[in-house]
Amino acid sequence: MNTRKLCCIAIAFSLLGLSGNVAAQGRLSDNDLEKLMENLKEDSKQFSDSFKQDLSKSTIRKTSEEKTAKQLADKFPKQIEGMLNQFKSKKKADAALPTVYRSYNKLDKLMGKISPTAKTTDSWSRVRQNLDRIGKALNYTPPS
Repeated sequence: MNTRKLCCIAIAFSLLGLSGNVAAQGRLSDNDLEKLMENLKEDSKQFSDSFKQDLSKSTIRKTSEEKTAKQLADKFPKQIEGMLNQFKSKKKADAALPTVYRSYNKLDKLMGKISPTAKTTDSWSRVRQNLDRIGKALNYTPPS
């Protein structure tokens, strides 16, 4: 009877150990997360350039709203670069990530006000996907 209990306990512990390994394999490594942030930085630069071109053809052209939108588009890749640098040095992005998401949300609203080209829409989609993956990997839930 004692042997049977010990066997069950040993099996239970081995199963718990296996489930921990499976969960760990689902998480991005720090190196993968860093590469994802580098991809996000590059995608955000491409987005920024094409977004600013689209602004000049939009209904908000030559307004203060266009000027603000261009400034935000210029600032967004820099914020992402700051987040990447913070992650490289501290393996954390908790201070920079909320700022990046705030800018992302503002740009997302602006995307609804203009008629973006396919190039802008495609680069924005890549930005969204990469940022979502980063947020999930860092257990960050952006405000609604």
